[in-house]
Amino acid sequence: MDQPAKRSPTGLAAAGIASTLISIPFKDHQLFLGAIFGTVLVVYFALFEGFRTPVRFIAFIFWCSASYPLSILAVMFNGLTASASLDITLAQFFVGGGVGAFVVLLPGMLLFGPAEMRGDALGLAFFGALGGGILGLLGGELDRAIGLPRSGDFGASVFLVWQSGVALILGVLLKWGRKRYVSASQTLGARY
Repeated sequence: MDQPAKRSPTGLAAAGIASTLISIPFKDHQLFLGAIFGTVLVVYFALFEGFRTPVRFIAFIFWCSASYPLSILAVMFNGLTASASLDITLAQFFVGGGVGAFVVLLPGMLLFGPAEMRGDALGLAFFGALGGGILGLLGGELDRAIGLPRSGDFGASVFLVWQSGVALILGVLLKWGRKRYVSASQTLGARY
C-alpha cells in the first residue's frame, strides 16, 4: 500500500518513547540506537498506517541508523575549536540534534509522505531540524539538571526527549503533507 501516513503525530510520538525504552540498554552502541529507533517507527508504519513496502522500511532504518553517528560527527566537528574536555556544550547538543533530525526527517517524508510533498521535503526537513536541535538542547540540559551524564556521555534524557520529539515532528509533517496535498488533490478531482 503506497498511501501516505494517516494518523501520524501521536502514534509516532508513542513509538519514539517506546524506542527510547528499548534503546537505553544499548546507548553505548551507536549503530543500534538509530536502528532501534527506525525499526520501532517502521513497525508503527506497518501496523497502524498500512505500509507494506520492505524496500522503504529498509531505507528508512538505514537512514535512522546513520543519524546518530552523523550527529556525533557533527558534534565532534563542531567541537574542534572547543576545549580538550569531553564535555559536550549545549550548542553541540543543538548541532547534533539538528543533524540527526534532518537525517531522519528527510527520508521519512520522502518515503512515507504523499508523492506531491517531495518538492517541499528538503525545506521542511531543514525546518524540522531546528526542532531537532532544540530537542537535543533540551535533552542535554535535562541530563545536566538531573545529573545523569558522565563526561563525554549522554544520559537517557537526551534519547527520551529527542526520539519522541523527532518522531512527533515527523508525524506532524506527514499529517500536514497529507492534509495539504492529498486533500487538495481530492478536492480538485471532485471539481472535474
